[in-house]
Amino acid sequence: MADPFQFCSSAKLVELTGRRARTVPELAEGIRALDDAVLFHHTHHFLLQHQYWLPEPTSDFAWWVAEILQERALGEDLASINTVEFRSIHELKERILAVIAAHAGDRTRTVEAPSGLEFHFLRTHSYVFPTDHRASTLAEFAGHLEKVSLQSIYHHVFEARLRLSRATNDFAWWFRDSLGEKELAVSVEHLDPYVFTLEDLRARILQLVKRRL
Repeated sequence: MADPFQFCSSAKLVELTGRRARTVPELAEGIRALDDAVLFHHTHHFLLQHQYWLPEPTSDFAWWVAEILQERALGEDLASINTVEFRSIHELKERILAVIAAHAGDRTRTVEAPSGLEFHFLRTHSYVFPTDHRASTLAEFAGHLEKVSLQSIYHHVFEARLRLSRATNDFAWWFRDSLGEKELAVSVEHLDPYVFTLEDLRARILQLVKRRL
């Protein structure tokens, strides 16, 4: 019998790190020095806060560089980073730093943010807890997926792939590892979660599961 899938959720606590940046070099120094929870916050918090948008993959770094420092080319390159390509926060961090380094030669002078508009580094702490939803079969999974919160979907799709350094999300992992549903697992893995709202992502995964049923 397959191991049951336990739907979990998480509560978020955002912490001020006390570190800030006024320039692009200081931004890079902060990204390099601070832990993965900081990078995760600045590249993912918008997915929950603006869950009814069809989000264009972006980051706080891209917005601040383009809008506050007016370094549009660098901002566009940071915004164009396809987050879904990376299996861990560390890999994403290295890519962001590489993009910033590639623009170093374009800078004839160091632009400083106006007073009060510095970049403040924040850290997200996640506190994970089980929900009342637990599935042992694919049919049960579909029933529970229709009912769980968007926070739960976010936890199993985004936090599993990046914060836990997994090559897949929790749903696909369970389909393959516990149910032997390799084709379904691949279909879910191939979804780009960054081009859907969380509600649309739920609907798309449900569609794939019900098609298999």
